[in-house]
Amino acid sequence: MIKSLYNILFALFMLLPATAAAQQPVLARITGKVKDMASPQTINNADVILTAEKGKIIQTTRTDQTGGFVLGNIPTGKYILIVTFENYSTERFPIALSKDTLLPDVLLHKKEYDLKEVTVNSNQLKIERKFDKTIIDVNNTVFTNSGTSFDLLQKMPSVMLQQDGILLLQGKLATVMIDGRPLNISGDELKNYLGSLPANTISKVELIKNPSMMHDAQASAIINIITNKSRSAGWNGTLSLSATQGHFTRYAPSLDLNYKKNKVNLFGTYSFSRVKERTSSFSDRPLDTHQPPEMIDIGSENINRTRNHNIKVGMDYAATKNSLLGITFYSTISNLQQQQDNDTRFNKAAVTDSLVKMNMHTGANSFNPSVNVYYKVTVDTVRRSELIVNLDYWRFDRHLNQDFQNSFFNNIGNKYADDLLLRSDMPGINNIYSLKADYTHPLKNSKILMGFKLYKADRDNQYTWQTQHNNDWKIDSSVTNQFLFTENINAFYGGYEHSWKKISMQLMLRAEHTHINGNSVAIHQQFKKDYLDLFPSVNLEYTPSQVHQFNLSYRKSINRPTYNYMDPFRQFQNQFNYTIGNPDLYPAIVGSVEAGHSFKNKLFTTISYTWTKNAVSSLYLKNDQDNALITTYDNLSATRSWELDMSYSGAITSKWTTSISSVLTYNYINTDFRNAPVKNEGWGFNLFLFNNISLPHQFSTSVVVAYSAPYRGTIFQYSGSGFASLGFSKSLLKNRLNVNLSLSDQLTHVSFQYKTNYNNLQYQQRLFRDNRTISLTLRYKLGNQKLKQASNRKTGIETEKTRMENK
Repeated sequence: MIKSLYNILFALFMLLPATAAAQQPVLARITGKVKDMASPQTINNADVILTAEKGKIIQTTRTDQTGGFVLGNIPTGKYILIVTFENYSTERFPIALSKDTLLPDVLLHKKEYDLKEVTVNSNQLKIERKFDKTIIDVNNTVFTNSGTSFDLLQKMPSVMLQQDGILLLQGKLATVMIDGRPLNISGDELKNYLGSLPANTISKVELIKNPSMMHDAQASAIINIITNKSRSAGWNGTLSLSATQGHFTRYAPSLDLNYKKNKVNLFGTYSFSRVKERTSSFSDRPLDTHQPPEMIDIGSENINRTRNHNIKVGMDYAATKNSLLGITFYSTISNLQQQQDNDTRFNKAAVTDSLVKMNMHTGANSFNPSVNVYYKVTVDTVRRSELIVNLDYWRFDRHLNQDFQNSFFNNIGNKYADDLLLRSDMPGINNIYSLKADYTHPLKNSKILMGFKLYKADRDNQYTWQTQHNNDWKIDSSVTNQFLFTENINAFYGGYEHSWKKISMQLMLRAEHTHINGNSVAIHQQFKKDYLDLFPSVNLEYTPSQVHQFNLSYRKSINRPTYNYMDPFRQFQNQFNYTIGNPDLYPAIVGSVEAGHSFKNKLFTTISYTWTKNAVSSLYLKNDQDNALITTYDNLSATRSWELDMSYSGAITSKWTTSISSVLTYNYINTDFRNAPVKNEGWGFNLFLFNNISLPHQFSTSVVVAYSAPYRGTIFQYSGSGFASLGFSKSLLKNRLNVNLSLSDQLTHVSFQYKTNYNNLQYQQRLFRDNRTISLTLRYKLGNQKLKQASNRKTGIETEKTRMENK
């Protein structure tokens, strides 16, 4: 069946150019460049709008880094061209288009403002919706007044959190990226890393639910965090300070600066955060099937202290009028100190039989430098053929050590055994190398896309486990291990786009070859994996009018296991809970079909069906020898889900804007999992509501409500969760200073709760976090603020960092 699909796609690919030539009118393109009238500088990100003589919008675009723009596939005729840019004049002039046309430079002059008369409401949430993605401008809103990047993502529409720290976007496993750079970490590592990045350093969040095959096949869905980048000319920046009061006080200062003159653009960002947070968790499970059963209840209290430094420094250089060279350095330095007090009770008929008290201290230091070299060139200045090359290196060093003290008490509180003292040491070094190139070649009425990516990941993680006997620390060789892992991925893609008067289509095919080597040094266990997969995608859009637009798409993707899921180490949470990776995991293959409708580009409705083969899931097993709960990972044979997504964004009045998003899901699993039957099905619902109201005297207020109803996924059942935030904002000092005050609280008593009943093993856990907070944020604008913000470019490491984890 798959072979037949490929044959059909290939036939369509070959026939489309001839079909288009036979049916279409004469098409032409318009190219030009936008400049500042008072200087030789070009203007990037200017809006270019082509309309019919009666005002109907035909096509829109924005100028690139060189100030150039292209409007293509336009039927010959008479039009009006409008060019506009923030704080500049708007220019409009008629065009009689009979062939490909290169326009003279469009010159814009700056407007002069009396700042006392200008009212800027910059703290409104701006949401841009398309069929394949949603772009949320969170800069200077109630979302970024407090908290961390991880807190922010959980407040985004259609984003859900699973028990192992995995983030889902509309039910799909999400790849998390920062400025287009994937974070190859997951679980606690992902939470800690995103927890080191203050929310006030974030400009936008892109929720890409159906990425094209220009992205890696790994990315069935993408959450891209775009950090602040200062404005585009002269020198300017923002100084920010955020303080949050919950159970403890947290604060996060940051500074971002930008300087641009002629061909050179220098930029840098530094942020620091100090967070002290209290969390608690409670879990219980029966140890037998008797009535009443013997139960094991575990309660934990954690105090987490983190200090994080984030640095981004870069330069863009416009080498010629048609090329741009850039280099960016990133670095994150983090320190985590965690103190945990843990009580494990063995109960019979609600009466405690024995108690194990554990005191654990965790210390973790990480240093994560990376560099991206970027080159963009317009190869053909007439057709505007474009080549983009990204060269990336990323290193993730982490050293984790833990100390455990276990004390044993009987039912009357007396010690019945000596204390058990344990400690672990887990250094890890991880490196990623990537070379990526993307080429776009416009034709007269279509476009050809192609590219490749070479990727390599090297991991060296060690785990040393020691037990104290008679004041001597002895290595436990049955647990101590070193795991060496190398993964190479070579990918190539090709695609074809074509637009008719009301219909557009994109056909893409991506091939990825993966080679893996793994070596568990201590147990002399090695493995190799080698596989080649093809990943097609098809996207069709039909626009009968300016009111309605329809979309139909298909995409095949792969979800490779997160790296730490394959590490064969025994990681202890406490004496009765530990995790072991599974190096035998297979990648999951995902297929998705979506159909959508847009009404006036404000109301979006999408229905989708997704099926997954070899879905990776957490799995709980019981060790009968010591009653320990073992968390490991394995492949489910198949899962299926259906989703209905509806969203609306618009203005109710000139002062009141609103955005609402709702997702209705149905998940279905009926299969065998490690020779045990699994049937888990049910509905889920996700709601997101945002309102912003502009008030007199440069005040504004924002209200955010989000709720996720109980739902089922793989072998787990998740309880409902939600939050509400109320924010107030005031602009001062001629709009240079912005003051934000916000209050947040969760809608449910438990922050996160889930349970499972698999193969006669019942388990449930409840997590409580410090979510009731009040925050104050001050932002002061430095330098020239009259120019539009520069765009953030994406780099070549597009999905891998979300899979990397160090011990």
